[in-house]
Amino acid sequence: MLQWQACELSEALLFIEPADYEWPPMVDPRTAGSLLGVARDMKGNENAHIWVGWTHGFIRLGIETASTAPIIDVDEWETIDEGVIELGPVAALTRTTLSPIRPPELDLLASLPAGLHRIRVAARGRDDNSNDVAILIQLWPTSERTSVTEIKHDDGFDVREYERNFSRRRRHPDPDGLVVATPSDVSVAAPRTPASPTAPTSLAGQWERLHEVIGGQSPVAWGDLVNRPALPQSIADAEQRTLAWPPELREWFALHNGGGSADLLPGTSLLSLDQMLEVHAMESEVWGELAEENAGIASAITEDAPASSEAGQFIPAFIPIAERDGTMLVCDTRPGPLHGCVTEFGKDTADSYPPTWASLSAMLTDLTTSIATGSPFNAQYQPELGPSGLNWVWPTTR
Repeated sequence: MLQWQACELSEALLFIEPADYEWPPMVDPRTAGSLLGVARDMKGNENAHIWVGWTHGFIRLGIETASTAPIIDVDEWETIDEGVIELGPVAALTRTTLSPIRPPELDLLASLPAGLHRIRVAARGRDDNSNDVAILIQLWPTSERTSVTEIKHDDGFDVREYERNFSRRRRHPDPDGLVVATPSDVSVAAPRTPASPTAPTSLAGQWERLHEVIGGQSPVAWGDLVNRPALPQSIADAEQRTLAWPPELREWFALHNGGGSADLLPGTSLLSLDQMLEVHAMESEVWGELAEENAGIASAITEDAPASSEAGQFIPAFIPIAERDGTMLVCDTRPGPLHGCVTEFGKDTADSYPPTWASLSAMLTDLTTSIATGSPFNAQYQPELGPSGLNWVWPTTR
């Protein structure tokens, strides 16, 4: 039976996961087609990636399960891949927001039948800036194992190019046209409560505490985690090239000037002043180009909106402090009670999540407590601190 639905994606991927998946389900692009990739995780579960394309947003998604190979009109589709996947008793098609800052959030789109299945995935509209993406997934039982086979590939999407160039991704319009805020929406922009309840405190005090905790276990680790503090004049020059900073942000760079060879913040790299300015300029340029294409974006949110309210775009008031693979932690320098809060900004999700911490000092408090006690940081990463240094692993309760 074939069922169609409208599905919104924040990442340009769909996943087929067992109930006890081991995240992340890595697929080697060299063994995948241009649309479908199948691999096993560390527990032996089979997983599948379905590459929706360069764009993300709403797509049309069709799912069909049958007892024998279902019919498909090849001419209706630009790209078709087939493979075989073994589905567990509670397998599902899911979508997810991938983030190094918070745990993956999997949304169930459809339950799938257990057993060894032939899987056929067909796609159209995957090329850059397309707004008519459609994906068809067909499943039927099989007794034979085969590798992923590319039946047809007539679009311009390539998995290997996608893996190398995340920054090319763009959001395509929603089904009824691009949805953006209007000037009347700005007046109701409201602050959002940080995910962490930790209150602001002394940034220097928490930094000293953090240094003592790490140095007590590994005297050499600190030099691998952070660089020497930035010079006062360099901090002043960087602030002048952006917008006015809260005092904590100036103090932040007076304590260090970027990360070293190891990660102090799990899943992301501390930025130096130069790196911060580079990322800030790049994001401003990218989102400026988007604003030129969609005039409503530029006028949707103003710099006068309170800190922690959703901007839906990168704005000059966002000062990046850490970044990896297009996902950043930014200090929100807009006015309001949460002036200086720390927010995750994703390449696809923008600032759709509420801020994670009320301030840099609150973030540092949670980080130090995690490392000192061995408890998970932000419910995602488990610290391992020993003579060889600081490492981050998945919590054992995952």
